[in-house]
Amino acid sequence: MSLAVIDVSRITYSRTKPFTRNKKGSYVQQPYIIVDDGDDKYHIHGRIVMWSLLDSFYPDDPLPRYVVEDDLYAPTIHTPSMYALLNEFTREALDNGIDFLIFNHADGWVKSVENLDQYSLGCDIEIIGSSFDTLCNADATYLPFVFKDKRGAHLRRATQVVVNNVTIQAVDIGRRWYFRATTTGTDGNTIGVISPISIDKKNNQKIILSIESMIRKASIYSPPLKNKPPIPTTHYLSVEYDDLLFSRNW
Repeated sequence: MSLAVIDVSRITYSRTKPFTRNKKGSYVQQPYIIVDDGDDKYHIHGRIVMWSLLDSFYPDDPLPRYVVEDDLYAPTIHTPSMYALLNEFTREALDNGIDFLIFNHADGWVKSVENLDQYSLGCDIEIIGSSFDTLCNADATYLPFVFKDKRGAHLRRATQVVVNNVTIQAVDIGRRWYFRATTTGTDGNTIGVISPISIDKKNNQKIILSIESMIRKASIYSPPLKNKPPIPTTHYLSVEYDDLLFSRNW
């Protein structure tokens, strides 16, 4: 993965397609956008990454998803094009003081987007990663995580460490940390090792105690022998999904 600093005032869009074809050749609601920053081109594919871009334009007052997607996927004769909407959002972001974006990308294919303020605040994920390193005597890894709440799916910074085949994850959801721990059951499906935990970032003592507790549980955990059906991810919020994964222990 690489990081690119994008000057919002230089952004142009050379391709904006609300629909793309899937592997079967059918059109699906997965947008494809090419963002030009001078001579550099960055590819945004899929609704989650598109919303990562739009949320970075409006960090304090996110755009209403249903209204925007209605314009994109059910336009009327008077609805602005996707190209026009993106240019409008970009101008408004500049007017609101969003001067730079950070693109997390692999060979120009964007995985997540943050504005510069969000990126600076997000650096505290490294503090949690360092805690994982110290308490587990193992190297933490960093990756984006798709966190689903009532407002939709969001790409969030996350760090994780593996203890006894259990993956312990910390997800940055703003003012709080979201902790989860999962492993693979005897049936090959994902199972939750703990019930998910959300902790205020200012509560350092509770954060450390919770990490230590998760490590202890992970180090002695053994999946139940009884198989249970897999749980689809698409129908649930992240908290609901992780609670259901944890319930597979019984």
